[in-house]
Amino acid sequence: MGPLTPHATEVFDEIKKQAAEMSVLMVDSDKYQVTGPRSQCVVNVKHKACACRKWDLTGMPCKHAVAAIWDMSRNSIDVGIPEEWVSDVYWLSTWKKVYDNVIEPINGLDMWTPS
Repeated sequence: MGPLTPHATEVFDEIKKQAAEMSVLMVDSDKYQVTGPRSQCVVNVKHKACACRKWDLTGMPCKHAVAAIWDMSRNSIDVGIPEEWVSDVYWLSTWKKVYDNVIEPINGLDMWTPS
């Protein structure tokens, strides 16, 4: 259920739990300072980047980015659900497109016609 693959949903649910512990300070319309129990990072939502680099490296918003996205939503900025910020590679629709094509099986070498 949901837009992401089952494993991506599990991972992202854990990220959202961690994001609930963060406090957010809006710097400007694109940048947020996000502080948590053991970290403080700057998130740039326009560039989909965080100082911790997890969003940059994985394509999945980190806890800092999710906290910033939630803050944007609380401040009436239309950002949709956090899952919409996750890279397309984690979406079920993408995986379905990948497996739409059928690779036809072939017979073994002993059944090939000599040329």
